[in-house]
Amino acid sequence: MLPLELPLTPPVAVPLAADQRLSRPEYPNDIVWELSAAGQPPALSLHTTFGLRAHWMRLFPRFVTPGAAVQDPQAFAAPARLTFLSPGFVRLAFAPLPSVDAVLEIRVPTSQILAGRFTFKNPSVLPQRFTLEWCAVLSPLPGGQSMAFLPLQLSPALQGRSANLAPVCFLAGGAAASQGPYPGLALSVDLPPGVERSFTWALAALADPQASFEAARAAADSPWEAETARAELLHAAQTVSIRTGSPDWDAALALSQHIAPALFLPASAHLPHPSAVLSRRPDQGHSLRGDGSDYDHQWNGQPSLDSAYLAALLGPGGVDLARGLLLNFLAVQQEDGFIDWKPGLAGQRSRHLAQPLLSVLALELHRQQPDLPWLEPLYPQLRRFFLRWFAPDRDRDQDGWPEWDHPLQTGLEDSPLYDRWNPHAQGVPPARLECPSLAAMLYREGQSLGQIAALLGRTEDQAALQPRLNTLRQAVESTWDSKARTYRYRDALTHTTRPVRLLFTFQGSGLHRLRKSFKQPTRLHLHLYTPQEITQPVLLILEGEGEDGPLSEEISAVQFTWNQGHARWTSEKAYKKLHTLAVKNISPQTTGRLEAPDTSQDDLSLLLPLWAGIPSPRRARELVETTLIPRYLQPFGLALAPPDRCPPAPSRACGVSPLWNALIVDGLLQYGYFDLAAEILTRLMNGIAAALRAGGTFREIYPAAPGQPCLGEMNPLRGLPPIHLFLRLAGVHQFVKNGVIVHGFNRFFTPVTVKYHQTLISCQPRETEVRFATGESIIIQDPGSHRVQLDEEPQSPNLEERRNLP
Repeated sequence: MLPLELPLTPPVAVPLAADQRLSRPEYPNDIVWELSAAGQPPALSLHTTFGLRAHWMRLFPRFVTPGAAVQDPQAFAAPARLTFLSPGFVRLAFAPLPSVDAVLEIRVPTSQILAGRFTFKNPSVLPQRFTLEWCAVLSPLPGGQSMAFLPLQLSPALQGRSANLAPVCFLAGGAAASQGPYPGLALSVDLPPGVERSFTWALAALADPQASFEAARAAADSPWEAETARAELLHAAQTVSIRTGSPDWDAALALSQHIAPALFLPASAHLPHPSAVLSRRPDQGHSLRGDGSDYDHQWNGQPSLDSAYLAALLGPGGVDLARGLLLNFLAVQQEDGFIDWKPGLAGQRSRHLAQPLLSVLALELHRQQPDLPWLEPLYPQLRRFFLRWFAPDRDRDQDGWPEWDHPLQTGLEDSPLYDRWNPHAQGVPPARLECPSLAAMLYREGQSLGQIAALLGRTEDQAALQPRLNTLRQAVESTWDSKARTYRYRDALTHTTRPVRLLFTFQGSGLHRLRKSFKQPTRLHLHLYTPQEITQPVLLILEGEGEDGPLSEEISAVQFTWNQGHARWTSEKAYKKLHTLAVKNISPQTTGRLEAPDTSQDDLSLLLPLWAGIPSPRRARELVETTLIPRYLQPFGLALAPPDRCPPAPSRACGVSPLWNALIVDGLLQYGYFDLAAEILTRLMNGIAAALRAGGTFREIYPAAPGQPCLGEMNPLRGLPPIHLFLRLAGVHQFVKNGVIVHGFNRFFTPVTVKYHQTLISCQPRETEVRFATGESIIIQDPGSHRVQLDEEPQSPNLEERRNLP
């Protein structure tokens, strides 16, 4: 591994949790910590809320000498810096006092135990003496108790209580009660010149205080070197070290590889392989029901879109984990091919169909680690799943272009077209639309399925897929707006795209004669605005005519989507004429607006055909040069919606999503836009780095430009930078056994150094050097694709093959 030197400066907070690769975290009872150099009082501290079972708890050291007490990291003789970083184990180096070097190692052996070790060394020629105070401050929920010193037999400890937990903190070595201002355990430390001494501590938070004490003492007495060696070996085997010359970028890339594997929790009775949560923070991890079935959307499973993104972030060392994500989806498949959108560890089901990305994921995993025997039994399930999307309940008009069921399925629920929570968005149900994003996913899914069929020798199946792919491609191309140079949504019933058209406004109850006629059948969209922000027992009746005769729709309160005094409804039918609107049971102050919905709304998902490879090179150039660059490209990446079509701020649609930027950048690479892809990723990395500096965590939605806020969850999967694309743009296409496939040269502004296992790659603008642990190296100055491997016998690099790669 390349040496890590990551300053732990406020407000950066590093999450720490039990690593399911080394232990078995408990899904319904998982305690997550954060390490930072911030907070009150200022200290190098560990923080948690025990999953909201306490207001907060903090652990931090104080270093007391006869003349002073030091706890603020700003007062350390040398600042804290992270030198090792993995989900359940970190190492920091610092100097709390002059002539005292310190290393603090922290590991999370189980979901309820936190352990650490201080190692102090005296590099001077004079003896050093100080007192280490290990402080534990608990702010319990009502009825709890703050941490207090308890002389338990010969092993004193700190004990508290909050909710159903009795946390106990133990410091080995014969600690006494701290005399400082905070509850703590104190040890006198004597360091003769050149001497090194270590002290271990642990905290356990179980229901019974005696059990907590015994668990903490056992953790402090565990064989420390053996436990940390396991973490270090795993980290070296599965982590890609990246150095860019930018400390901010290095920090973002290192923290991303720290957080991504930490999202996994062990298999359960409902899912046969480890599954992932979408974020893992101190406020999460406690199930009131005790089984996880009450968890919110961050912990009740992950969609296939998020799974594919997570699999890419895990890199070559995470193929087994990524395979488990795919196998979990297939494990819940029904006889008719249906696979749930979001299966959870506690048996949660969304009852929506999964995004069509499972064959895409399977093919990518096979490319990373070719294994036809693994792939072959999956093929029939993947095929049934793909065909399930074209059943009548998903492709309602059987035109070969299915519809989404729910905004969350789209992966872009913040689109101003179907966002139900922003008061300025339309809130049109996706089931009323034919979305280019779904057609693009289905097209690439079908292509991937066809390639799997070819690998397995099922050429007849591959040929049978082609008519569906042709239909999808033609359908997407039919939505091309030659004037605006973009793809468009279209109405699922009328197959038309049109701007918003206000038809009628009203206030209070009443019967309104409309006498409206339309040249083409028109779907209707209704808004209600209630001053009391409460649901009303409204009843509306629309009467008119369609192409086949009279139409009538009765709309009750339960058919509306209500949010803070704003209700929305979209008709199932399309009208040629509108005769009357009867409004009943609403207050005189309630107003309404009847309109034709705006299917000309723009958002980033309309560019997804690039990712699917649908447009011709000429059309792709039009889409990129006249739409993507001038309308979506912002200082910090591609905005989810063009600024001129965004709802008033703050709106998530105005911001930047790393996941969606990754999809579009992947599409640009397929069409050869390497420099533009690198420019977008550079802007995205700068935006992520700025957010880390300002807020200390990754965020789900980043600002598109300076001065705008970050929005959404903290440290979520969707907020992590796309490392896989960063490596490709640096020239590192894929890692293989004992080597690497390189393609092109580094497109970034600074040299990039990458190390994985024993292979070191130096990426420059005009050459790439691959160096092995044997000392052998090869310099590549041809921008083509090269596979460089270390031969088994003899040990020398071999430029084995050259290929043209996308």
